[in-house]
Amino acid sequence: MKINKALIAIVALPLFVGACSKSNFKITEQLTKDVENGVACTNFHEKINATLTQALLDEEQLPSSEDLRRSLVEKLPASSGKLIDQVMQTYTVLTEETKTSLGASSNQEMISALMGLEIGDQTTPEKKALKVRLQNVLSSVRAEAKQAGLDCVPPTPEENEQAPVSEEPETLPKENPAAAKMSPPVEGAVRVLATAYQSCQAARVPAMSTSTESIHAKGIKITGTHSNGVGLKREVGDLPLLQKTHYYVREGTEKGSTCFDVPKNPLIYDYGGKPYATTSETSALNLFKNAGTGTSVLGIDCSGYIFSALAVSGLRLSPGKKLKAFQVNGVNARMYMDPANNGLSCLAPVASKRGSSLADGDILASTGHIVMIDRVGADPFGLSRMRSASDCRADNISYQNFDFDILHSAPIKNGIGINRSRASYYLGETSGMRSAMIEYAVAACKAEFGQASTVKPSSARLVRHKMTADCKDKQVPLERESCVRTCLASL
Repeated sequence: MKINKALIAIVALPLFVGACSKSNFKITEQLTKDVENGVACTNFHEKINATLTQALLDEEQLPSSEDLRRSLVEKLPASSGKLIDQVMQTYTVLTEETKTSLGASSNQEMISALMGLEIGDQTTPEKKALKVRLQNVLSSVRAEAKQAGLDCVPPTPEENEQAPVSEEPETLPKENPAAAKMSPPVEGAVRVLATAYQSCQAARVPAMSTSTESIHAKGIKITGTHSNGVGLKREVGDLPLLQKTHYYVREGTEKGSTCFDVPKNPLIYDYGGKPYATTSETSALNLFKNAGTGTSVLGIDCSGYIFSALAVSGLRLSPGKKLKAFQVNGVNARMYMDPANNGLSCLAPVASKRGSSLADGDILASTGHIVMIDRVGADPFGLSRMRSASDCRADNISYQNFDFDILHSAPIKNGIGINRSRASYYLGETSGMRSAMIEYAVAACKAEFGQASTVKPSSARLVRHKMTADCKDKQVPLERESCVRTCLASL
């Protein structure tokens, strides 16, 4: 059935302008508490954003501006009129202006927009303008709070959520020799892959190549186009055919009471799909509960996978900024192309230097896709036959000679989703990333002859996590990783 976008917007509107209700009153009360205790805090934006996004996640109605203002007037000192005005401006920016300027027509799209705004997404003129607008309003809020003599109220012991006792390992066992060979980003990506399929054999099979069988054409069906007009919507079609021909699902799952029945409800590529998480600072990433702006099928998209890989390894996006599972909703592939300007300053462009132009854990991002470099061969760009810098030309380099693998979630092989692929295969499927990697190969070649440089291809960028102390945090838990805990040690 074709859905009218205008109708969606009308249906979604009550979420932002609602009459009083029990849930509405609860959110009004929490927002008021956020202002009372946090308006003078440096993380005021994060506090109010967490309340708003959790309400949207729970499909609750947000209070009207009138209801929130009334509550603030009742709770704050009589002299707080100007402060209340600025807080209400903040509320307007985070609700009405975000919805209008970014065209968010559903709760999930609003969650994505608000989290992107919090992280620092400036990938479009509209997002950049909204960020500047919010920064100006928050600056006025801080000024008025200071003028009113308000202090930041630290959280009470009751408000400090305790991390739940979990059977999940924070890292692979120390005695595991494979863990020592993997970079933290790759270790995280492999853990997510094995968990997604509840199978360590899925992490053992060779990287997919041109000759790898595709999922049967009837196994996954395309049901339409994503609301942004770009990606395709996919759902499971003929389940038995999918089970027989999906490169990873056909390997079977581990046996145990904690394991999810993947063959019965398999993960496939879901454009806009994300792991489920809540706004709690202790929330896990759950691959087996539907979330994001995709379809109802289980599965995550490329940026959802790369964020998850970093998060379960405890790798922050920005120095000193707490790593939270819910951030998965606010990071898109394009942000990685210019990390410093999009709130991802724990990542930086890769410089082409002799012997270090490509490393496992590096991330290649374009406007529409993102992958992680996995295994890197001794001669990843096929440069051993080059004899001088004059040989370092694009027409003298072939991606078919590249010797490295990638980890990503992609619709290749008729919608497979999370997978490991040979670069020489996948780059044949995508012209943008192929041309970018050839440009990096040329730079790597020149570096071998003493001409180090940092190239910035327009079609895709290669970035690397800094791995500094201020870019590391506690690892984000991964639901049902316990199913593959034992066999992960032998990978």
